[in-house]
Amino acid sequence: KIDILEFATAVQRAIGKKEQQIQEMMANGETKDWSHYRNLVGQIEALNFIREEIRTILKNQDIE
Repeated sequence: KIDILEFATAVQRAIGKKEQQIQEMMANGETKDWSHYRNLVGQIEALNFIREEIRTILKNQDIE
């Protein structure tokens, strides 16, 4: 059984990995067009939102 801190850590690690992959795609010019670029930016924004929500939840539970 996984506890909330382990779960949060695993999710945050996955978020960081995905964010890094997206940033590398953008830095390497792998965006197909403007629409693809905006989609990637939106994904990063969503990942940041999720990361902050996890931090808030943990802070409110005095876990972080």
